[in-house]
Parts: sequence; structure tokens; C-alpha cells
Amino acid sequence: MRTKHAIPEDEDDEIYSGDPLLIIKWNEVGLQQRQIQKTAVINVIRSFQGCRPFPQNDQPQSESIFYIADTPNIQAQQIVSNILFALQRGYLQRQVPTLGRIYVIVAEKKMT
Repeated sequence: MRTKHAIPEDEDDEIYSGDPLLIIKWNEVGLQQRQIQKTAVINVIRSFQGCRPFPQNDQPQSESIFYIADTPNIQAQQIVSNILFALQRGYLQRQVPTLGRIYVIVAEKKMT
């Protein structure tokens, strides 16, 4: 889950940057109180092009971790921004319990 970008003028200096993981710590009580199905929120997230199942093997897919990758037209960071905007537009309300917290994790490894 990382993309390798070589610097043309200095091939020995390579930058490794990973595609982001979108991680949700669900507020189960908030989901119940607001009568929102977790699967509905997950479907919104997975509907975005570039959002891929995690893990990408025969294991059951996570309900809390989503792998976001570049598409030919949109970079992964923009996809994350679009997902966050869609979730805010669809679910953000004041004075009611939240549905959870969202974290975006990008692992970067340099000079290896």
C-alpha cells in the first residue's frame, strides 16, 4: 500500500509515501440513538471511486478501516476530502450524539 515516487535528477533519493487509510472509531450509542445504520454510512464511504476494501485478501472486510488509492483523475487525498465532505453533509448535526471519530493515517518512509 505504498506508492514509490523517484526524483528524476537524483535516482538515489527516493520518496516512499503510502496511500491513506481512513479509520473510523464508531460511536455505537450515537448510531443507535440517531437510528442510523452503520452499513448506510459504510456504503457512502465505499461508493467513492478509489475507496478499496481493507484488507485486500480473503479476510472479512473491516467496517472501520478503508484503503484510499489514487484514481486516474483524482488523488487519494482529494478522495478523502470528498468522503469527509459527504459524511458531514449527510450526517453532521449539532446537539446530537456523533457517529464516531474519523482518522486519516498516511505512513511515509524515506530513504529506504
